[in-house]
Amino acid sequence: MTVSPQQDVYAPLAPIYDDAGLANFAANITPDLLTLLQTSDWLGRRVLDLGCGTGASTAFFAARNLDVTGIDNSPAMLGAARTRSQGTGFHAKFLEGDIVTLEYPSGVDLVYCIGNVLNELKSLRDIETVINKAYAALSPGKVLVFDMTTLYGLGDEIGSSHIVLDVSDRIFITVENSFNYDNMALRQRLTLFTRSRGESDWKRSQCYLTLRGFPYITIARLVEKAGFSITGTYDVHLTPVDPQTDTVGKFILIATRK
Repeated sequence: MTVSPQQDVYAPLAPIYDDAGLANFAANITPDLLTLLQTSDWLGRRVLDLGCGTGASTAFFAARNLDVTGIDNSPAMLGAARTRSQGTGFHAKFLEGDIVTLEYPSGVDLVYCIGNVLNELKSLRDIETVINKAYAALSPGKVLVFDMTTLYGLGDEIGSSHIVLDVSDRIFITVENSFNYDNMALRQRLTLFTRSRGESDWKRSQCYLTLRGFPYITIARLVEKAGFSITGTYDVHLTPVDPQTDTVGKFILIATRK
């Protein structure tokens, strides 16, 4: 997750993020992605988890005895990630900071960035900076993995819509989506209704998120310009796709540092 240093927009969401199922994609795809990497002869121990959020993928890597560092700009999300890590009994390191400006550790074997993290950055230049920093952090022959929701996913699959998440008798969320075709950005207003066990009164809070879309070919060129070789592009089921010609709402890109 990426947030403004002036305000932690994820603060209202962090305590219920996992219960609302918002970490499910990272939690479910990470084991399959690691298997895919290992069957493609990836070997390594040092993992950098960019925009780790509540630490779903970070905890998975730690449980596999990998030396994992999670980075996030949201203190609230990092707090949840640390709590998760402590609860599992496996050790993971966490750094609070902006993935665009923070200095990454070097000699890393895997830079992992899953969960629309790059979509939340403010500009294409920021995405390029993160890709270049990932290249510098990785050892030769090691791997960058990231996902992005496509313009089709943002504008057509989500678009301007209203979603209701009736999570439980303690959590209720409404999501108002508005896609702007002028700047290719999806604005989301989440209204959260929560209450503690045994209480009848609801607490209401809101958070606002923006996801920006870019053509796949533009992102791919930034990856190759940084010095990577793209070794695979997949959909959310890890079926190989070509986002230039296939209609996909999200792609996962795997690239190897030359």
